[in-house]
Formats: sequence, structure tokens, C-alpha cells
Amino acid sequence: MSSDEDDFLDRLSRVVVNIHKNHRAPNKPLLLLLALGRVTDGRERLAAYTEIEKPLKKLLAEFGPPRKTIHPEQPFGHLRTDGLWEIPGDSILPASSSGTLLVGGLREHSAKGGFPEDIFQLLKQNPGIVHNAAQLILERHFPHTLHDRIRAACNLPAAREKYPARGSKRDRAFRTDVLSAYGDCCAACGYDLRLNEVVFGIEAAHIKWHSQSGPDIVPNGLALCSLHHVALDSGALGLRQSDDDEVVSLLVSSGVSGGEAALRLRNLHGAVLRQPESKEFLPRKEFVEWHRKEVFRGPTISIDAER
Repeated sequence: MSSDEDDFLDRLSRVVVNIHKNHRAPNKPLLLLLALGRVTDGRERLAAYTEIEKPLKKLLAEFGPPRKTIHPEQPFGHLRTDGLWEIPGDSILPASSSGTLLVGGLREHSAKGGFPEDIFQLLKQNPGIVHNAAQLILERHFPHTLHDRIRAACNLPAAREKYPARGSKRDRAFRTDVLSAYGDCCAACGYDLRLNEVVFGIEAAHIKWHSQSGPDIVPNGLALCSLHHVALDSGALGLRQSDDDEVVSLLVSSGVSGGEAALRLRNLHGAVLRQPESKEFLPRKEFVEWHRKEVFRGPTISIDAER
């Protein structure tokens, strides 16, 4: 790895995200991934805010936390403070008292933003660095179940050999411990397929994502089949805990639609999750509440009012 690449990846790993009161803040990471995709597409270094606004808003709506309003102008301006983004002529752009560039000004002045010239040339001449940079961002801010979807949405190449993530390491015992606690079957649907007694298609899902400092402990995990793992991480499925913390039931987002598969998922609404082998392994309320606020795409389907 060259010193230039190492310096760039180190700067990426130190991008400041505005985590406040345990909320997710993937705004800058998603803008960076979108910009990396532009490099692989052979696009110009600088892009007009009006060109970036719509695709970035779509990324934030799909992969960011559920919010009533979405502000793509915030990362477009704030990423400058990390030394990875520049907006020529930004001194004339109107800003709020907190320093956020105002969306009206960005549009009116046809503001453009992008990687600084040296970084852009480094990425343009070394496609492998683009891959490593994208993988680092994905590892630090999103669960693996969403990586391929985010790559596709940002026009980034499919995954190859993974770049070693910079950050907290995963506990290799997490998967084994979670699956064992739930009897090697999906806590949502009971899926327990085996081949010669070897379980497959069952995964250990984090309730609070590892990338968001969710610990590798069983009370932060659920044994889920691959389908319901993706549904949980995507916000199609949510969790509700009883007052005594001992019963966890499933919520289904009203956004779920489709044919027979959607009907099967919707039928899980209100279903009680399989209990782990010991009460000490029950999902912890703080993790369930985090997922409900930061991931689940509410509101729930309408039958929630009838329960």
C-alpha cells in the first residue's frame, strides 16, 4: 500500500460523523460512497449540488435512519471539515448560524463539490483504492447485509477481497454463541435446515449494529435466517419488548409490499420471537429501543391497531 493510499484511507477512517444521543449519522459516508461511484463511472471531479441532491436524498431515505425530513445539503457542506471535500467559491454561499450551507444558496449559486484534486487523481489512477475506500466506509458504518445493495445504489463494483476494517474487531464467538442460545434455528420463523447435521442459512444478527458500537454479546443478537436478517437490518422488521423485558414480538413495516413473500412477512406482525435458552440471553431493552428508533421503517402495518 502506498503512503498516499494509506494516508487517504486513514483520513476516511477518521471522518467525523455527528452522533448525538446514540443516533445514526451516515450522511457523510453515503456522500463519500456516491462520490466514489462517480469516480468509477469516469465522471468529472466536481458535481453540482443539484446533480447530487436527488441521488443522495434517495440514499439517505433508503439507508439512513428513519426521519421525517432529509437534508442532503448537510453532508454536502459539512464534509469540507474533514479535508476530503471542497466547494470552490464557498465563501459566498449563505449559511445558517451553525455553519450549515443553505439549500437555497447551493441551488441559486449552482454550487459544485467534490474530492480535492490530489485525492481525485489518486482515485482516478488507482481503481483498487476506490474499492478499498468503499469497503472501509461500508465496514465502519453499515451491516454486511446491506453492503451489496449500497454498492449497487452508488454504482460501485461488486465486492471482492475485503479491505481489513479499521475499528473494533468482531468477536468470532458471537455467531456460535447466538446460534447456540436459540437452538440453531431462526427466532422469527423457526427455520432450522441442516445438511448432515450442519446448520446453514442461519445467521447471527446484531440488534444494535456492530458498526454503531453494538457489542458482540448474545443479548444484542438474534439467530435469524438470512431472509429475516436482511429484513431486520433493512427496517422491514422491528422489535417490541414487553414491560417485563421477557417477551419480544415482531413488528412489520407498513412499507412492506409485494406478492406471496410480502404476505408471509406481514403475517409475522405481532408474532412472539423464540425464547433463548436462558433469560440472561434475552434481548436487552436498550438495543431493542435503538433499533426501533434508528432502523425500523415505521409505522407498522395497520393491523397493529387491532392487537
